[in-house]
Amino acid sequence: MFKKIYLSFLLVASFSGLAYASADSLRMRTVSSWPYSINAATAAATINGHDYLLAGMGGGIFIFNIDSLDAPYKVSEAATQASYIKDIAVAGDYAYLAASDCGLWILDISDPLNPYVTGNVDLPGYAVQVRINNNHAFVASCFSGVRIANISDPYNPYEAGYLDNGDYFYGLDVNDTLLYTAGMTNGLKIYNISSPAMPVEIGYNDSTSDLRCVYYKGGYLYGGNTAETVIFDVSDPTNPVITGTGGYGAYRMAILDTIIYGTINSYFYSTINISDPSSPVLVETNPTDWFATFVTIFKNRLIVTTEKYFSLQDITDPVNPVETYRFDCPVIYGTGAVKDSFAYMPSDYIHIIKTTETQYLQEVSSVKSIASGFSSICIKDSLAYLPDFIYGLQVINIADPYNPIVLDSVYCAGFCNYVAITDSFALLTQYNNIKVINVSDPSNIFVVDSFITNDIAYNICIDGSLAYLANSGYGLRIYDITNLPAITEIGYYDTPGTALYVAVQNGMAYVADGDSGMRIINVSESTTPVELGHFVIPNPEDMFYGANSLAVKDSLVYISYDTLGVRVVNVSDPANPTESGYYKKIPWSSYNFGCSANGLTLADNKVYVSYYQYGLQVFEYTSPSGVTNNKNESRISSFLLKEAYPNPARGKATISYQLPAKSTVSLNVYNVAGRLVQSVNMGTQLPGYYNIPLKTDKLSSGVYFYKLTAGSNSQTKKLVILK
Repeated sequence: MFKKIYLSFLLVASFSGLAYASADSLRMRTVSSWPYSINAATAAATINGHDYLLAGMGGGIFIFNIDSLDAPYKVSEAATQASYIKDIAVAGDYAYLAASDCGLWILDISDPLNPYVTGNVDLPGYAVQVRINNNHAFVASCFSGVRIANISDPYNPYEAGYLDNGDYFYGLDVNDTLLYTAGMTNGLKIYNISSPAMPVEIGYNDSTSDLRCVYYKGGYLYGGNTAETVIFDVSDPTNPVITGTGGYGAYRMAILDTIIYGTINSYFYSTINISDPSSPVLVETNPTDWFATFVTIFKNRLIVTTEKYFSLQDITDPVNPVETYRFDCPVIYGTGAVKDSFAYMPSDYIHIIKTTETQYLQEVSSVKSIASGFSSICIKDSLAYLPDFIYGLQVINIADPYNPIVLDSVYCAGFCNYVAITDSFALLTQYNNIKVINVSDPSNIFVVDSFITNDIAYNICIDGSLAYLANSGYGLRIYDITNLPAITEIGYYDTPGTALYVAVQNGMAYVADGDSGMRIINVSESTTPVELGHFVIPNPEDMFYGANSLAVKDSLVYISYDTLGVRVVNVSDPANPTESGYYKKIPWSSYNFGCSANGLTLADNKVYVSYYQYGLQVFEYTSPSGVTNNKNESRISSFLLKEAYPNPARGKATISYQLPAKSTVSLNVYNVAGRLVQSVNMGTQLPGYYNIPLKTDKLSSGVYFYKLTAGSNSQTKKLVILK
């Protein structure tokens, strides 16, 4: 079991404002995120005369213009606090999101180029499907039944009722005054929802179990389980009767005339002929490159959703779909980079993200990889060097982050991991090689030599005339690169684990060594490196654990430690490193691979971490003194109050601010009428950066203003509270 550590007695104790996964944390908080990752649902609609596709990407949605079904393009994005968007229902100017572990979220999409969250309802269970009827949202919430939210005011939705008979509800559909539910144990149930908040059961058919979805059309209800399609005659809703079974199983389905398209979380989707309701027939299983999870239909296109991409398929011939467009999801694979207020994060694209002081960051541009995706990035001046995992190295000019320009690429036979740059050469790690690439002319790069390593070559870094390689099972290798393209090994240290990443500072090499943690190696004598100490988290309960990557600044090392999260280690005494802070996401379920912290980079006192499930998360570490970075105290030139996080807030928010001088500090919260509703006196504080928790659980939903006063300085910001 995970042991939660509550530090409410510490002023600087801060837990993430994001609700999608609880967190065990010490002296670290989430300050912003770009929470987009795997695709789980899509929906399409016509808005203001134009066609748009909404795609659930991790904890948010991307919106695409699909006026041309063969050439969609992204126009905007909107984030929530959820792990996944499992379903999307569009009604009028609003999109209703089944937001997994965060219940129901509502977006105003009247201007698809500027969508925004209007409200949310934090429902129990795990929201997987949503349908809209009569100003109410009906949400299938797995083990917590069907939850019913009143959405007559999209800015103030609330749970109005529920039905729960102890079954697992994975799917539902509505038609007029009837609600149909798919139960894992009890099969089909039908409810009268003339009074939406008080459903009344009027019929059922429990002869089929493990029902995962239902779809109403023309007097029939089409259901799917793990094995087959089940067709019910529901013309008499008090006595639904199975008319036929067969075809193939389905967890989600879409219907075009007499064809069902169904997905079952496997590497294909099925095509089923239902022209005879008594005998559904499997026509074809259509292969996909990843787990197919969702299907929907818009005009003459079938939209197939997989975890890694969605595709538009022409179904003019319904039994022979033809793919016309594909979009790869922004699953961030590895370590990114930050330069001049922009984060560059590698996936199938390089995503260029503005790192403003907001809760949710925004992508400004992207460049697609040549082959299978980028594994990392190295930035030097205005150039980005990107190892393309299967292909080789690509160079992009990022002088204008809004308009990146591809300059050149070179093929290197695949399995390319990391790259380090000198004045004229790039050292690219490729399988068990270091490729030496001439990049003196970034528009004409070419391989000039190759150095064979002992094992798989992972991260490489350069310090002066030396290169340091994390060489998998052969630990740390040290090379003289004075006479590039020639490379000469001059020293090594064989670490006990799998060396994946290395950073060097002041004669010390810090190695992320997989399940052997972080190793501290004195490399001041490069020919005879010596280990001084190490940091390992012993006997973890997690299936996936180990130090993946790291960054060092002054006396602190920040480590991405797989499912054990981000760990901050004080190495002022290299022989006795001690943990000073951490942030670990606690997953909704026991399957925790998605909570794995992968790549990590530092910039402007922020820790940028990539997650398979949660996209880019940005953290801030606060020292035991309560100041974000003591060394920067003298650099603070002005008083600044930042936006509350999260905003809107529910139970609590974090207020961040900076003080240029020693001050007496207080925080007051006012309602829209100007009445003081809450006050916190922080006493006298030294210059520095501060984060304080503000409890909002006793305040009702609405708009508030918080005012921070520090001596003669004061600033006021707006805070929205949702319940």
